[in-house]
Amino acid sequence: MFNTHTIYSKILKMEKRLTVYIPNSTNGPYRILFMHDGQNLFFPELSYAGVAWDAATKLQELINDNLIPPTLIVGIDHSIYRMDEYVPFNNDGIYENFSDKHRKPYFGNLYIKSIVEEILPFIESNYMVLKEYTYMAGSSLGGLISLYAGIKYQKVFKGIGIFSLSTWWNENGLDELLTFDDKLNQRYFILCGGNESGDNNPIKNERYILSSKKTYENLKTKVESIKFKLIPHGKHTEKFWQDHVKKMMLYLIK
Repeated sequence: MFNTHTIYSKILKMEKRLTVYIPNSTNGPYRILFMHDGQNLFFPELSYAGVAWDAATKLQELINDNLIPPTLIVGIDHSIYRMDEYVPFNNDGIYENFSDKHRKPYFGNLYIKSIVEEILPFIESNYMVLKEYTYMAGSSLGGLISLYAGIKYQKVFKGIGIFSLSTWWNENGLDELLTFDDKLNQRYFILCGGNESGDNNPIKNERYILSSKKTYENLKTKVESIKFKLIPHGKHTEKFWQDHVKKMMLYLIK
């Protein structure tokens, strides 16, 4: 079953649309999986590329097979400022390659703050949940902002799923984000394709691979558990992420 909510974020000064999937034939308390780019998660007709992650079906299959406990998916729609909303450090490099028609100063820190301080309490007040089992996942810039959330709010998020991490436009920002000595009681799932560019461009592909490998190498001695998967022919597409979202859910939530 799906519920939709529109809440106003005082932190972001904008409305945020949430789509909550409640698994069939289950009762709470539920674990919580926050996922970014909510438009792309469930319904092909709403998805940017016409292909959805089919996240509800994948989650339901795992629950039906008793592989994970009952879990809510909370899909959060991105705003028109996605390339600023999902970024926690300087992103001028993005706009050397993409249009700046919809641009604000990057505010990924405020976006995650709004999830922790506004959206999570809203979910707690409307659903029977286990707050101590809260997870987050996203792709591309959504993977970056999930990584940021895991590091900066390590006591909030139990596990983080990162698909096709996009940081090629500011590797120094990634290096600074990964510079910490804390031991994290978390699980991380990192997925990267060998053909993220989609056209077998070796330079572009290597940028994605190196960022994901760097993240894995830095985190593997600091976290409870981590899995890194490099899929040789994987492309930067919803279909690629759809094919592996079930593996991510199983690894993080089992």
